[in-house]
Amino acid sequence: IDQAVKHYCFTLCTDLWVSASQALQERAARHGAFLTVTQPGDSSTLSVESPIQRLAEIKGIFSMLEQQLSSVLLPLMPALYLWPTMIRGVGVWSPLLLVFNYVAFRGCQLLAPDWQALQREETVLESRFQFLHTRLRTIA
Repeated sequence: IDQAVKHYCFTLCTDLWVSASQALQERAARHGAFLTVTQPGDSSTLSVESPIQRLAEIKGIFSMLEQQLSSVLLPLMPALYLWPTMIRGVGVWSPLLLVFNYVAFRGCQLLAPDWQALQREETVLESRFQFLHTRLRTIA
């Protein structure tokens, strides 16, 4: 299922990128949008220095959208697939249990210590100890 979701996300974002690029290129070719953007007629409109470069950067925006979409849909697909079974098996309590589990999980995450900060502090203290221990051995 996960490969299918990734493929559909890739296909969707690629189609969106192609259609957006085609629409912008058509605007530039037919209506002279690049000239209007680089040299605006009034001072209230900001000018764009390199519209062709901005047009090339659109692919990056859609690739970020693809990553975010697949990261959201991958955990969501099994839940949507198993939703009717949960409703039949547990009844109305199933959505409430899901919400409670999510709230409990977030609460545990907020109460948990910051392990990365603790590891950084431990590394600093260990390096200081090694330095002071080496210094002490050389003095003694």
